Amino acid sequence: MEFDTANSYQLKAKSSLWIVIANYNGLKYLPECLGALRNQTKKPDGIIVVDDASTDESLLIVKENFPEIINAPLPKNVGFGAANNHGARVAISYGATALIFLNNDTVPNPDWLKKLWSAFEKNPQAGAIGSTLLLYDNPEIIQSAGIEILKNGGAKDYLAGQALNNLPSDIAKIFAPSAAAMLIPVSVWKKISGPTKKNTVGSGLAHQSFSEGGFDENYKMYLEDVDLGYKIHQAGYHCLLAPESRALHHYSGSMVSHPFRKRWFVEKNRYRLLAKHFTFFQALKAQTNYFLTMWRRTQELKTPQGQKMLLGKSKLWFIIKITVIFFLAHITGKLLYLKLKLLN
Repeated sequence: MEFDTANSYQLKAKSSLWIVIANYNGLKYLPECLGALRNQTKKPDGIIVVDDASTDESLLIVKENFPEIINAPLPKNVGFGAANNHGARVAISYGATALIFLNNDTVPNPDWLKKLWSAFEKNPQAGAIGSTLLLYDNPEIIQSAGIEILKNGGAKDYLAGQALNNLPSDIAKIFAPSAAAMLIPVSVWKKISGPTKKNTVGSGLAHQSFSEGGFDENYKMYLEDVDLGYKIHQAGYHCLLAPESRALHHYSGSMVSHPFRKRWFVEKNRYRLLAKHFTFFQALKAQTNYFLTMWRRTQELKTPQGQKMLLGKSKLWFIIKITVIFFLAHITGKLLYLKLKLLN
């Protein structure tokens, strides 16, 4: 997704460390996030808010209350990945040598950026470095310490739900950082950026599309950071966690009122990961693990505790979930057909 970048802004002096925040209807969270950035012990060279065609007043709030922020609004809603790609292009046009992607529903600790930058200075060869995300309502509990790959081809937040004392004591290797708070050198970003061939799963036929940016814009939202992690590793780099760099996170804050929509994107994009980064047999094995897990869950419903879960609203949610599972089982055949087409 291409938009005008450098020509839209009066270029400032060349600098290095830039924060990019993609925002969509973030009025509830964005002011607190930007306020926390003002209080950082280490200041970034610039902050860019990419407003993804919000319908609330979040863009106006930024203009009126945070004049130091560079606004890079988009004319239409393009999704999380495309918005971040746009912000990265703007930052690079200002001379950025390191990009930090930060969610609008995070509240970084005062030393968050200092700790993250320190980890990068000690490990300049890293492909990306992530922060520790803590639950906003319970800061003693980890929301994410990076990304962990699952046997079913999906991913989960590393150390999610565990106490702070379970964090590694020093910088540690992870598969990939969460895009909610991560640093990536521009040199690495350019190596993993497009134009990149991407495969779209839809009608069951192989379809190719091209766009620039480190994030695959076909994901729209969710798991694009997992895809980014695969690309970083394929480029020969590794990813790290900076455990002392911490931010509070309203987990899925912007999607809290749309849980079913979130689930849909997560499952759909898991299939995209399988198509892009797994061999045919790896994808088949991942799907087998997925359906075995679903089968075990249905068997658990025969227990007294499972019967209780089926009461009231939980019963409706279970019916919806099973319907989605069988629909995804149907398109698994299309996924594997697509993979065979790509192998030929």
